[in-house]
Amino acid sequence: MPHHLHIVCYLPAGSSTLHALVDELRKNVQASNSDWRINVFHQKEELLQAVEQLPEKSALFIPVHAEEKDTPLLIHKVAQSLQLSKEIVPIFSGGYGLDAKHQLQLYQNGVWYVFDFEHTPSPVILKAIEQALLRVVKLHHTPLQIQKWQERFHALLQRCRLLEQELEESKEELLEAYKELTEALEGQVSLKKTASKLQADLDSFLYKLSHDIQGPVASLQGLGNLARLDINDPTALDYVEKMMQNIGKLQKIVQGLQKVVKIRYATQEIELIDFHQLLFQLRNEYNSLCNKLNVKIRSQIDSKQPFFASHSLIYTILQHLIENALIHGLSQRKKLEETAYIDVIISSNSRQCLLLVIDEGVGIPKEAHDRLFDLFFKYNPDSKGTGVGLYIVKSCVEQLHGNIEVESEVGKGTTFRVIIPNHHSRK
Repeated sequence: MPHHLHIVCYLPAGSSTLHALVDELRKNVQASNSDWRINVFHQKEELLQAVEQLPEKSALFIPVHAEEKDTPLLIHKVAQSLQLSKEIVPIFSGGYGLDAKHQLQLYQNGVWYVFDFEHTPSPVILKAIEQALLRVVKLHHTPLQIQKWQERFHALLQRCRLLEQELEESKEELLEAYKELTEALEGQVSLKKTASKLQADLDSFLYKLSHDIQGPVASLQGLGNLARLDINDPTALDYVEKMMQNIGKLQKIVQGLQKVVKIRYATQEIELIDFHQLLFQLRNEYNSLCNKLNVKIRSQIDSKQPFFASHSLIYTILQHLIENALIHGLSQRKKLEETAYIDVIISSNSRQCLLLVIDEGVGIPKEAHDRLFDLFFKYNPDSKGTGVGLYIVKSCVEQLHGNIEVESEVGKGTTFRVIIPNHHSRK
């Protein structure tokens, strides 16, 4: 008996690649024995009206361009209309701006599917979409089907472990390349050409590593989300959740490596920095984690003169320093019932800006200070971090021709001190 399924596609004008992909999907559907309807909308208003009227067992296929400024609003409205129904599967594709990525992360852990059309071959995407749609209409599973899913995810867990092993081996190569680069930079002026080549090789390796891992990680994440819908066996679900946790760690490392390469090579726009607005955004970003850890972010801003710099780099510096304080410092304190504080102190003048991020956490051992900004370095082996965050901070500071120092004592908290020159002359 054919499955009844209603598919709604949203295609912005001018996206010829995505139009071709939907045409191919339509042909595949028509060639099958499934009684599926496909409607294509080119205007957001029509899409949202169609979403509100969707019947059960429906699917959304929504490619969105990065230049779509109201993408976060569209995602939010679709989520409200669907109320995250397990009978309705939204399928998004990228790329996205930063705000849209944050919006998607709010829903991606549920029944949403996100495919990156920039880096994933069309046949792979089509197969994944078709599998996702089939999952929606299969409401009952035989024991044999459940057993097959369990076997499949045992294989996925093994694949995830192999991926982690490959990443560890790659990290060793990266650390060796980074060590060579550091030694070259500390040498004579005659070694500058060697250092430049090593830096280029390191950046090229970072890009290749993050690019090669991104596809398998995305595929594993998509399959994991499908498994959450299909599997009812508690043991199998536990395996899936453990796999998804490992995938999340890999994804954070990939995103961190991509950010490092972008920081080094992207053209940075110099603009007037509104520190009040910037801290407002950071508080919103970490509001949930702060509430969970019983932490409050306090700020003190003394801006005597207009300060110009790259907004994205300044934001990234404060973002990772605050995140470092939350994850590595304050989350490990013994008395979580007592409110702890992160103090962000900003002082700027016509010459420079001083940024201080101070926490009341467990502190950092003195012997770890010299390596604190090294790539993949973690002074606490049990830490949930990736060892990339403070390396990103240092990369941002170097791009802005500033410097960063750390003062910390075990049991007494940590202070990061960043000095950035005012770039008003470049404006």
